[in-house]
Amino acid sequence: MSESNPVPNVSARNAARYAWRKAPRSFSSKSRKGCKTCKIRRIKCDLTEPYCQKCTSTGRECDGYPQDPPLAPKSNNTLDVIAPRHAYNPLLPEEQPYGTGPIPPSLGSALFIYSTGSKEYLAINFFNSKTLPQLTGCRRSTSWVSIVMLFSNTVQAIHHAAVALGSLHRWYLQEKVNETPHDSNRNNEPMTNEFALYHYNLAIRRLLNHINQAGDSTTNTLITLLVCYLFTCFDNLAGNYKQASKHLKSGIKLLTEARVTIKKNGTTLQLPSSADLMRQLTEQYRHLDMQAATFLRDWYPQVLLDEETTPQPVLGPPDYQISSLGQAADVFEDLIPQVMVMRNWDTRFMHAGDSDTVLGSAVYYETLRKFLRWRAQMVGQIEAWSAAFATLLEPASSQLSASDTRLAQMLQLHYLTASSYLLVSLERNEMAFDNALPYFKMAVALGSALAVSHNAPFEGSAPDPEPGFTLEMGMIPAMYLMGVKCRDPQVRREIIAVLRRHPRREAMWDSVSAANVIEGAMELEEGGDPDFELGLKTISDITLDKRVTSIQWGPENGMYGSSGEPTIVVYEMCMPDGEHTLIPKKITL
Repeated sequence: MSESNPVPNVSARNAARYAWRKAPRSFSSKSRKGCKTCKIRRIKCDLTEPYCQKCTSTGRECDGYPQDPPLAPKSNNTLDVIAPRHAYNPLLPEEQPYGTGPIPPSLGSALFIYSTGSKEYLAINFFNSKTLPQLTGCRRSTSWVSIVMLFSNTVQAIHHAAVALGSLHRWYLQEKVNETPHDSNRNNEPMTNEFALYHYNLAIRRLLNHINQAGDSTTNTLITLLVCYLFTCFDNLAGNYKQASKHLKSGIKLLTEARVTIKKNGTTLQLPSSADLMRQLTEQYRHLDMQAATFLRDWYPQVLLDEETTPQPVLGPPDYQISSLGQAADVFEDLIPQVMVMRNWDTRFMHAGDSDTVLGSAVYYETLRKFLRWRAQMVGQIEAWSAAFATLLEPASSQLSASDTRLAQMLQLHYLTASSYLLVSLERNEMAFDNALPYFKMAVALGSALAVSHNAPFEGSAPDPEPGFTLEMGMIPAMYLMGVKCRDPQVRREIIAVLRRHPRREAMWDSVSAANVIEGAMELEEGGDPDFELGLKTISDITLDKRVTSIQWGPENGMYGSSGEPTIVVYEMCMPDGEHTLIPKKITL
């Protein structure tokens, strides 16, 4: 074969097959893109996010895309660390908006780097600047924010859980802000997105890999607790409350075991100290535990703060002293479960059918005496707390920051709710709640002010049109309980209006859903009579045989608040013959 004719002596039909030899191949660098699975299989990836179709179409599990290696800084700043410009700085003034300061020194160098504008970058920065600060509510724990940001930057499982939650929260706000009253159930879609679910599942895989690796067992436990905390937040926001309650139960069980182990044996974990991290975890799980107790039937709060590290004032006047709003909130949260148990126990006691508790029996009177002593002790503790709380606020009421003012209003609202239930705890029927009308009126004013302040998160800032999401036990449970028991037409309608006017999520509670359930009870009790709305009929026109005694809704009756689907809410009413009947009502939540 001559040098002038590199193509072999073949027929014209096959000449085209060797045409590529006429010119040298142009140089191009080997592509480094593609998912991990396609790279292992040595095939071309279609680069579909969050997982490629070449894997999913063949039944394979896509392991995602490798993280880009750190590049030299460019003049146009095309790459950015996940936290630098939107990180929360605990050294900033309390009322300075999040996202305006540099990265906290405690975070050090971040492990994960994304190109600016990528889905991961947007999700994790939204989590740092919006989601994480909101979760702590009025008690903005700077140390907890720093701890979560530290671990979300350095631990893969926590990082992917944070990306999932940030992505879901961002998507949730976009959906809520853009929807109208007529399209809240667009396409009947569940409240989730594929990108968030992908990182949710990826966090599970990374957590399992981390646990299977040899290492400090206490470290694995703390990381698992953090992931479980973020998963509980994720499923609460997604409306998957059964799964959220499972995560919470598992987390509380693991937390209890870990606290005992650390207290007994200590740990080798150095950054941050395991004792401080365990205290922070306990406080956050306590908020979730309290929220679940107000929402789920047969859930009793289990998480208590460590008495050795938390100041415990002596109960009972005049030695009952509170030194800070945070301590006031902690102490009152210990009292709320006792009020709830008293209410539930009293209901079971008054309606007991056992022969041992029949009215007039010896066992009945002995049980009643115990209950009266317990109630008297509770009333004394609640009133002692109120006096100490008022003393705390007297000199500092004009100097409180916006967040402290919200916390003070929230505690006052909870006090009114507890007091109203203690007031009627000795009564046998729903008519007794009419005596608590003064409490209900004060609560409406507090709830309305609290809802407005929640929408203006910083001192002097404009109201935020976006619905809030937090884990604290805020205004919704209190407003819901009062809205169900208050039969005054005007006060009850104002409660419903406040809950709807300021959409808000508090763990499992959704303000709009709570308003719809209250409205369902109001329609049953008023019978659709327009005279109630016009003010021609009053609270006395709703007789005992027309009143709702209890309401069953939530996980045991199906999901709510996630897709706008109608849910069966069961209302229990007392009939004229004294019998109780269940009335199912389909309500869009």
